[in-house]
Formats: sequence, C-alpha cells, structure tokens
Amino acid sequence: WIVAPECGGALYRLTDMAERLGKTIAGSTTDAVKLCGDKLSLYRHLNGNVPMPESEPFTDDFSDFPCVVKPVDGAGGEDVYFIADAKTLRQFKVGGDNYLIEPYVEGEKLSAGIVNDGSGPLLLGVCRQETDAGPGLKPKRIAGPVDYANRDELIGMINKVCRLIPGLRGYFGIDCIDCGGRLTVIEINPRRTTSYP
Repeated sequence: WIVAPECGGALYRLTDMAERLGKTIAGSTTDAVKLCGDKLSLYRHLNGNVPMPESEPFTDDFSDFPCVVKPVDGAGGEDVYFIADAKTLRQFKVGGDNYLIEPYVEGEKLSAGIVNDGSGPLLLGVCRQETDAGPGLKPKRIAGPVDYANRDELIGMINKVCRLIPGLRGYFGIDCIDCGGRLTVIEINPRRTTSYP
C-alpha cells in the first residue's frame, strides 16, 4: 500500500517502481495515478462527462472571477490561492509554470472516501472540509463522516468516474463541491486522503 503525495510525481514514481518489480499494489494503477496526479489532464479527460471547473494553464488574463490558482500536481491544499479580481490576478506571481487557474466554485466542500477492489466502488463516507478564509485556501479541519443528503447522486458520480478511469482502485478520495444539490468534482486523489480517518 503506497502512501505518498502526488507532488513532484512522488506517488507515480513509487507506484511505477512497485509495478515494474511485480509487486501487488493495494491501490491505483500507474495510469490512474498519473492521470489523477495531473489536474489539467484529469479535467481534459473528464470534461463533458463529469462536472468540473473549467481549468487551464495559469495565465494572468483570466476573466472569470473569483478564481483559484493551484499547482497542477499539488496535494494537501499547498499553494492554493483565491483570487478575487483582475487587478489581484495581474499582481499575482507563481513560481514556475506548473500551475492552473479555474473559476472558484461556491458551495459545501466535501471529501468522499471510497474503496474499489476492481469489481466496483464502495462509498465509505463523506466528510466536510473547512478552509481558512483569505488568499490561501488552506485546509483548516475535516468534519465527519457526516450524513449527506445527496448520497445517491454522489454514488452515481463515483461510478461514472470509475468507468472513465478503470485503474482507480484501492482507497481513494474525491473532493467535490455541493452547489445546492449539484456536485462539481474538484480533484480525485488516488491515495489516502483527509477523509481517511
């Protein structure tokens, strides 16, 4: 069971090494880890099939505000920024070209814990995520598991994601926003997540 973040390709490298050594992995395949570990590639792969914020490589002439800037391969809420307007965006600087920009999605922040043994996913629980207010959208705490009213819609979305990413196995998490009953996927973590405990 490989436990590592997506940052810098760490989870991908370890999964790839284990697969090449012929080890049995209690987690996602290298293809699934690579796809989910690159938020731009994941958006392009799921676009039109699963609701997600329209993501693109970072640019300072983005026009949909408020917006979020974050690393393409980030984990744990590191270096995630809330940008309120065009003036703030023009003054904003990121280190390197490994960032994306997308519209901010207002709503209830959720993290779903899921297991999949290859025969189909099972939703273990849903947690609520709280973030600090301010320019950095840092995770503050996780609450749950909680009773979630739109559980059936979430299960349908999880099933669709698993059909579109067949190598998504073991324990994984999906972070999403509930916008008045409509779900928007923010990211898929092919590893243990904040909802795990």
